[in-house]
Amino acid sequence: MSDDIKLQGIPSGTDGQGFVTIGGKVLDAFRIKKIDVTAEFEVESQFFAGDPVKQNAYRGVAYTGNLEYYNTTSAFKKAVRTYQNGGAFPDISVQYYVDSPAYGREEITVSEMVFDKIPMGGFDDSSSKAISQATTFKAHHIDLPEMFDE
Repeated sequence: MSDDIKLQGIPSGTDGQGFVTIGGKVLDAFRIKKIDVTAEFEVESQFFAGDPVKQNAYRGVAYTGNLEYYNTTSAFKKAVRTYQNGGAFPDISVQYYVDSPAYGREEITVSEMVFDKIPMGGFDDSSSKAISQATTFKAHHIDLPEMFDE
């Protein structure tokens, strides 16, 4: 590890922005509070006859994650209503980036997302903080349109 790495140059949690696309429409009013995406691998393990060392192979990958957001649009609720009335649920994708003067910008697009739940509303009269909502999700595709300088 290099001695010239400075903490100031490493991206912080607020050195970025996120956007959501629902049914092909980018919603600028939607703001991501926090997102994490994980690649979970399906791994096959097998001993072969006469070999004392177990071998492993990747057999697939699943993308899962958590999303917290400030909801200033009714788009998710409209999607639920459309689905309950027999319509199709729209495609959802999230694009976010972090950037730093020292390392450049990394941009990630998560697409074909399926939310495990969609909060339908609520409030808390004991709080004056901005209302955020949260969900877990599964996704079909991850892309890196822009990567850190290496």
